[in-house]
Amino acid sequence: MTATFTPTRLACSHGPDLWFDGKLIGQYSTQRKDGGKDRWTELRLWETPAGNWVAESVGCSTRENEGVIREARVIERPVSVRLVRPDRQGETVRILTSPAEVDAAMDAWNWTTAAKAFARELGWDVVRRVE
Repeated sequence: MTATFTPTRLACSHGPDLWFDGKLIGQYSTQRKDGGKDRWTELRLWETPAGNWVAESVGCSTRENEGVIREARVIERPVSVRLVRPDRQGETVRILTSPAEVDAAMDAWNWTTAAKAFARELGWDVVRRVE
């Protein structure tokens, strides 16, 4: 079964809140499986029906007087570079096809260690070869 686009609202800590119809493409969390961290990061990548992406980063905390910090950036993707592949459940997922698009998503997540781990899960090449 193909995932459907659902109305989504991201209340961002800095910048405008985002409202869009979205399909979650992937997510990554630095929280341990036992839930033992009191601070962690969650990254999500959403796709809109137009093929654009929303890169979301959430700083989470269970510490007293600390709240959630959510950031999100829209990555507009040209139709000409979209390719598709099946994901682990056999659903069609759009993938990045250019270093510029990878860089835009990674910039949204500040190239953190968590972002690099998420990129590996997505199959993205985030290594730049310099000559």
